[in-house]
Amino acid sequence: MLLYRIARLGFFKPIILFCTLLAAAACGNGGPSDADEEPPAEFAVIDKNQDLLPETEYGTFNGTQLPVAVSFQGGRYFDYGEIEVQAFPDEAMYREQISYRLKKSKEWRILPAEEFTFFVGYDGKRHLLVDQGSNADNRTLQLWDIQSGRKVYSGTYNHALLKQGRLYLMRYAGQNEVSNPPTCDPSQFPGGEYAFELVIAVNLRDYQEQKTGQVICAYAQ
Repeated sequence: MLLYRIARLGFFKPIILFCTLLAAAACGNGGPSDADEEPPAEFAVIDKNQDLLPETEYGTFNGTQLPVAVSFQGGRYFDYGEIEVQAFPDEAMYREQISYRLKKSKEWRILPAEEFTFFVGYDGKRHLLVDQGSNADNRTLQLWDIQSGRKVYSGTYNHALLKQGRLYLMRYAGQNEVSNPPTCDPSQFPGGEYAFELVIAVNLRDYQEQKTGQVICAYAQ
């Protein structure tokens, strides 16, 4: 199960990647988010065909900060300059053991052990992003504050990214949640089965969720 999960997210490529800040455009997914700043008044428009295309080879979400260096020897190691993150496979609990260290500290902090948890990025300001789940959808995304070491947010999602200072989650719409559904093309989905996903915006300052009003056609898994 763990190996399936790792393979699905594209972890543990048989190489060592070193990305300098000067080569950021060639290595992946944008710059740091503005977690400590007030996000724009208007929500970003999410283009699922563009915004969710994988931008790196090492299993981090789009919009998270680019590391200065990455290594895949026995696990995953990310050097973000001001913080280092390690994620090593734990077969017994079908998860990664995630730890981090601020460069000004010699102490590694280990996140509490929970089943099916995997590191998926650093927002460049305050938060580690951790995915939890054993299925392709209806998973949980956690935010961990690197200063306090506490989990400060947890929400259900199918897809996620950071964009324009917010965390955007796509999750299945509940019954009667979509009053004006978009037109979906069944031929674009295996077996013609599709569902609707709501786009939810999470403010990274107070962790409040807001419905953006955007609805996306999605494969019903």
